[in-house]
Amino acid sequence: MSEEPSKLQAIDYDRITTNITMYHIPIQGQALAVDNRSTRKLNNLEQPYQRRGLTIGEDWKHLDLGWFDTENAGCVFIENKTGIGQSVIPEKEQQEIFDAAVIYVALCEECKGINSIPIKPGEGRAIDVTSPHLLQIKCVKGSANYTLTIMAN
Repeated sequence: MSEEPSKLQAIDYDRITTNITMYHIPIQGQALAVDNRSTRKLNNLEQPYQRRGLTIGEDWKHLDLGWFDTENAGCVFIENKTGIGQSVIPEKEQQEIFDAAVIYVALCEECKGINSIPIKPGEGRAIDVTSPHLLQIKCVKGSANYTLTIMAN
Protein backbone atom coordinates (compact mmCIF):
# COMPACT_ATOMS: atom_id res chain seq x y z
CA MET A 1 0.00 0.00 0.00
CA SER A 2 1.56 3.31 -1.02
CA GLU A 3 0.84 6.56 0.71
CA GLU A 4 -0.38 9.58 -1.21
CA PRO A 5 2.40 12.17 -1.64
CA SER A 6 2.01 15.16 0.67
CA LYS A 7 0.62 18.26 -0.93
CA LEU A 8 2.22 21.62 -0.32
CA GLN A 9 -0.21 24.09 1.13
CA ALA A 10 -0.22 27.48 -0.58
CA ILE A 11 0.41 30.46 1.68
CA ASP A 12 -2.73 32.57 1.55
CA TYR A 13 -1.60 35.66 3.44
CA ASP A 14 0.85 38.53 3.02
CA ARG A 15 3.94 38.35 5.20
CA ILE A 16 7.22 40.05 6.02
CA THR A 17 10.34 37.91 5.93
CA THR A 18 13.66 39.12 7.28
CA ASN A 19 17.13 37.64 6.99
CA ILE A 20 19.80 39.41 8.96
CA THR A 21 23.42 38.33 9.30
CA MET A 22 25.80 40.52 11.24
CA TYR A 23 29.53 39.77 11.33
CA HIS A 24 32.34 40.88 13.60
CA ILE A 25 35.51 40.37 11.58
CA PRO A 26 38.65 40.93 13.67
CA ILE A 27 42.06 41.64 12.16
CA GLN A 28 43.26 38.42 13.73
CA GLY A 29 41.24 35.50 14.93
CA GLN A 30 37.93 34.02 13.92
CA ALA A 31 34.90 35.98 12.78
CA LEU A 32 31.67 35.87 14.75
CA ALA A 33 28.35 35.76 12.91
CA VAL A 34 24.93 36.47 14.39
CA ASP A 35 21.98 35.29 12.30
CA ASN A 36 18.30 36.05 12.61
CA ARG A 37 15.62 34.84 10.23
CA SER A 38 11.93 35.41 10.78
CA THR A 39 8.61 35.50 8.99
CA ARG A 40 5.43 37.03 10.25
CA LYS A 41 1.90 37.20 8.96
CA LEU A 42 0.54 40.65 8.17
CA ASN A 43 -2.84 41.62 9.56
CA ASN A 44 -3.92 43.49 6.44
CA LEU A 45 -3.22 43.61 2.72
CA GLU A 46 -2.09 47.24 2.55
CA GLN A 47 0.49 47.91 -0.17
CA PRO A 48 3.92 49.02 1.13
CA TYR A 49 4.69 52.74 0.96
CA GLN A 50 8.13 53.61 -0.38
CA ARG A 51 9.78 56.93 -1.15
CA ARG A 52 13.30 57.16 -2.59
CA GLY A 53 15.54 60.19 -2.90
CA LEU A 54 14.34 61.92 0.28
CA THR A 55 16.57 64.43 2.08
CA ILE A 56 16.63 65.38 5.75
CA GLY A 57 18.49 68.30 7.32
CA GLU A 58 19.51 69.12 10.88
CA ASP A 59 15.97 69.89 12.14
CA TRP A 60 13.69 67.20 13.58
CA LYS A 61 10.83 66.27 11.21
CA HIS A 62 7.96 63.81 11.52
CA LEU A 63 8.06 60.95 9.03
CA ASP A 64 5.61 61.04 6.14
CA LEU A 65 3.56 57.86 6.65
CA GLY A 66 1.91 58.11 3.23
CA TRP A 67 -1.40 56.27 3.18
CA PHE A 68 -0.66 54.49 6.44
CA ASP A 69 -2.30 55.59 9.65
CA THR A 70 -1.50 54.75 13.25
CA GLU A 71 -3.53 51.54 13.07
CA ASN A 72 -1.99 49.79 10.07
CA ALA A 73 1.63 50.98 9.86
CA GLY A 74 3.90 48.39 11.40
CA CYS A 75 7.44 48.13 10.08
CA VAL A 76 9.33 51.30 9.14
CA PHE A 77 12.58 50.77 7.22
CA ILE A 78 14.97 53.70 6.76
CA GLU A 79 18.07 53.42 4.57
CA ASN A 80 20.72 56.13 4.77
CA LYS A 81 21.83 56.50 1.14
CA THR A 82 24.27 59.37 1.72
CA GLY A 83 27.42 58.90 -0.38
CA ILE A 84 26.13 55.70 -2.01
CA GLY A 85 26.38 55.33 -5.78
CA GLN A 86 29.09 57.89 -6.41
CA SER A 87 30.62 57.61 -9.87
CA VAL A 88 34.05 58.60 -8.57
CA ILE A 89 35.91 57.94 -5.35
CA PRO A 90 35.26 60.99 -3.16
CA GLU A 91 38.07 63.21 -1.97
CA LYS A 92 38.93 62.97 1.74
CA GLU A 93 36.95 66.13 2.61
CA GLN A 94 33.86 64.91 0.75
CA GLN A 95 34.10 61.49 2.42
CA GLU A 96 34.23 63.19 5.83
CA ILE A 97 31.01 65.07 4.97
CA PHE A 98 29.35 61.78 3.94
CA ASP A 99 30.55 60.02 7.10
CA ALA A 100 29.10 62.79 9.31
CA ALA A 101 25.63 62.50 7.72
CA VAL A 102 24.23 60.16 10.37
CA ILE A 103 20.43 60.02 10.58
CA TYR A 104 18.88 59.92 14.06
CA VAL A 105 15.42 58.44 14.58
CA ALA A 106 13.52 59.45 17.72
CA LEU A 107 10.69 57.17 18.84
CA CYS A 108 8.88 59.99 20.65
CA GLU A 109 9.05 63.72 21.35
CA GLU A 110 10.86 63.18 24.66
CA CYS A 111 13.41 60.82 23.03
CA LYS A 112 14.90 63.33 20.60
CA GLY A 113 18.67 63.25 21.00
CA ILE A 114 18.57 61.10 24.14
CA ASN A 115 17.70 57.58 23.04
CA SER A 116 17.68 58.13 19.30
CA ILE A 117 18.48 55.32 16.89
CA PRO A 118 21.50 56.19 14.68
CA ILE A 119 21.59 55.13 11.03
CA LYS A 120 25.04 55.65 9.55
CA PRO A 121 25.59 56.29 5.82
CA GLY A 122 25.22 53.05 3.86
CA GLU A 123 23.20 51.38 6.62
CA GLY A 124 19.51 50.73 7.14
CA ARG A 125 17.29 49.95 10.11
CA ALA A 126 13.95 48.21 10.42
CA ILE A 127 11.94 49.70 13.25
CA ASP A 128 8.72 48.08 14.48
CA VAL A 129 6.65 50.67 16.27
CA THR A 130 3.24 50.86 17.86
CA SER A 131 2.94 54.63 17.32
CA PRO A 132 4.59 55.43 13.97
CA HIS A 133 3.08 58.92 13.90
CA LEU A 134 5.46 59.84 16.77
CA LEU A 135 8.63 58.98 14.81
CA GLN A 136 10.88 61.92 13.98
CA ILE A 137 14.19 62.04 12.12
CA LYS A 138 17.05 64.42 11.53
CA CYS A 139 20.59 64.44 10.22
CA VAL A 140 23.24 65.06 12.86
CA LYS A 141 25.37 67.25 10.58
CA GLY A 142 24.48 68.68 7.19
CA SER A 143 21.93 66.71 5.23
CA ALA A 144 21.36 63.04 4.46
CA ASN A 145 19.70 61.23 1.59
CA TYR A 146 17.44 58.36 2.52
CA THR A 147 14.83 55.90 1.37
CA LEU A 148 11.72 55.33 3.50
CA THR A 149 9.68 52.11 3.31
CA ILE A 150 6.64 51.42 5.47
CA MET A 151 4.91 48.04 5.59
CA ALA A 152 1.67 46.99 7.21
CA ASN A 153 1.48 45.38 10.62
